[in-house]
Amino acid sequence: MSENWIRQCAVTFGAIGKTYDATGIRVRFKISQSTHDQPNTATILLTNQNPGLAKQLCAASAEGSMVSVSAGYAGNMGLIFQGDLRRAIYGRENPTDTMTTILASDGGQAQSYATVAKTLPAGSTPDDIVKTSVAALQKFGVGLGFVGPSVDLTTPVYPRSIALFGMAWKLMTDVAKSKAATASIQNSQIHLVTPNDAIPGAAFELNTLTGLIGMPTLETGGVFARTLINPQMKFHSMVHIDESLVQGMLPQLINDGNIAPGYGVGASNMASIAADGMYRIFRIDVDGDTRGTPWYQDLVMNVVGATTTEAETFSSAQMPGGTAP
Repeated sequence: MSENWIRQCAVTFGAIGKTYDATGIRVRFKISQSTHDQPNTATILLTNQNPGLAKQLCAASAEGSMVSVSAGYAGNMGLIFQGDLRRAIYGRENPTDTMTTILASDGGQAQSYATVAKTLPAGSTPDDIVKTSVAALQKFGVGLGFVGPSVDLTTPVYPRSIALFGMAWKLMTDVAKSKAATASIQNSQIHLVTPNDAIPGAAFELNTLTGLIGMPTLETGGVFARTLINPQMKFHSMVHIDESLVQGMLPQLINDGNIAPGYGVGASNMASIAADGMYRIFRIDVDGDTRGTPWYQDLVMNVVGATTTEAETFSSAQMPGGTAP
């Protein structure tokens, strides 16, 4: 494991074939990512960018292009966002500094525009529907990534032909729901997973020596923790946190002074603390500034097997000390 020393960042724009790193200009970014089927988003700010390149970038954004953000520390920098550049504007942040503001979404173009019109023969399976959907989504730069081992796409075998017509992403999410799984796009790659699936690899040990900021907190949606930016911690990867570090949740009080019904012991929306300290990541919000204080990511985690319906819409602004991207 590398030491968390010397921030590193690079932003690459496919439209103009340019990469900006932290040693050149100030880069700020806010990234919101979850396992919900809505696109992940990023807002990227470049200060005092070359005016000519800025104008190229703004012109290219109307047609759409790829943008990626890599961040971390010396010896541990990696991709944390990749998606479609949706809009870029160039102006002034103050009388002396210019600023380019970029909005990007991960797979938004694919979800909005990829369509399917095809008939599958009798004997087809959900895997054939997924392959057909992926073929349409790939035209917009989105491919198939991690498929959890609990997602069985070989059954059922359809006895009759199947007419597929409509949005490719809708077909994908319908297959996922039929398998009690979720479909999401992470860095231009489709993840199909059930609550029992985690990406291969050893669990990341999260403590103050590995980047933990403050104390993890139990909330209704899951266990929330703020860490220094670390690209090793990805969606559906396992994290180990010592049980003694996780702080209990303070319930809400209603008008009569009693605890709100949803916060009682055994309430259906209550997350739980894992006895073995093992959690699975399903939301990551990132706030970075190469020349400022923010350089952290807010994680939302749950025990393996737990559903995440409520927490997928949970904002990091609701975390103690959190800020919404």
